[in-house]
Amino acid sequence: MTSSPLHFLRFEFKYVLDQATRLAVESELQHFVELDPFVARQPDHLYFVRSLYFDDARLGAFHAKVDGRLTRSKFRLRTYGRTLGDPAPWFLEQKGRHNNLVFKHRTPVTGGVDRAARGERLSRQVLQHAIAGDVRDQFEAALFRQGI
Repeated sequence: MTSSPLHFLRFEFKYVLDQATRLAVESELQHFVELDPFVARQPDHLYFVRSLYFDDARLGAFHAKVDGRLTRSKFRLRTYGRTLGDPAPWFLEQKGRHNNLVFKHRTPVTGGVDRAARGERLSRQVLQHAIAGDVRDQFEAALFRQGI
């Protein structure tokens, strides 16, 4: 398994393209970018992403996104396995943005989490098995302060 970076910062701009324009842009960009090691090993350079988002009872993170707030953040549990039993790593992530700067900080969640758990039980297990650090600490604070 290839090591995965735990912190990302990037400027992100999204555009809607028709199929022909998309293919032309991808063709030109292939000369300037390289695939990350994980996707380079995958058939057709595609991989599955499974995310579970945490939010409060009023859906604050969801509404911040829909309303287009320029400063926002959310927590999610993410893996790249096709099934819950796949050996792919799991991460607790805090993702957000400040204007056009997108950030993602994550920490591995090691074994011991019941992949079928939900609600408070899942949150406690994530806290117990996430590697200690800022992401885990901020998740714990959001659990108690915001009730995510």
